[in-house]
Amino acid sequence: MAKSKSLKRRVVQTVLFLSDRVEQLGGSRLHKLHLEAADRWRRRGADVVSVGTGATQIWFRAASAKAIRRAETLLTKEPGTIAWIDTFAKDDVFWDIGANVGIYSLYAGKVRGARTLAFEPASFNHALLCDNIRLNRLSERVAAYALAFSDRTQIGELSFADAMPGAAFATVEGDGAGDEHEVALVFSVDEFITRFEPQFPNHIKIDVDGLEEQVLAGAARTLADPRMRSLSIEVDEDDPERPKRVDATLAAAGLRFLDAQRSPLAPNSPSRNRRYGRG
Repeated sequence: MAKSKSLKRRVVQTVLFLSDRVEQLGGSRLHKLHLEAADRWRRRGADVVSVGTGATQIWFRAASAKAIRRAETLLTKEPGTIAWIDTFAKDDVFWDIGANVGIYSLYAGKVRGARTLAFEPASFNHALLCDNIRLNRLSERVAAYALAFSDRTQIGELSFADAMPGAAFATVEGDGAGDEHEVALVFSVDEFITRFEPQFPNHIKIDVDGLEEQVLAGAARTLADPRMRSLSIEVDEDDPERPKRVDATLAAAGLRFLDAQRSPLAPNSPSRNRRYGRG
């Protein structure tokens, strides 16, 4: 039985790998068809995916091919992010801003024992995030919030092009990411902390598809607080001035630049995860 499951997982990984390559060769429409086919094929076998992380298994609901892909690449998509989370101490407070379906929130909570606040405004991802938390019995360690952050508190409109669970590229400002829309509750980080007094973050991860600078602007007091010790932020470096502005903002808060890494699964992407530490 174990060999059968292992073989099935390898076949699934091969199908998903090939589907990613198909997007480059045949265009997004063909890629979407492959994702849908992989999704139907995978769901016949089981509705969960298990990822081993040393002595710990993390379980993910297989709600779509994209959600499966996120789960299966937990340790390989952003190894720098995993290495950073591995520095957290038990009971450190981790804020995952733009958590998607929660792969790093679950890892921080289950593997490192971090107290985690996961923020995800898209309903289709937030629902799966909550399901994944329950699936791993992490409700007392990981909390999911259906809201977005920016530089001010408001009722915003979330726009996105793809409502498949696990999809990214949603925004609450600008021209929008697509034709799908949802209402989103938006806070500044500083206002959220002042108003609701949540667990104060020791570490923050920000992955918000273009709103990085607005999120930082709304978190000035939080970032300057010495309890906030490290931060990882995904920055699109197509504009060479953007990372310089991010560096300057965080330097003013006492956080120094440590390194920047691209995903090994997307070596040509203009986005890099930039990491900062106190002192």
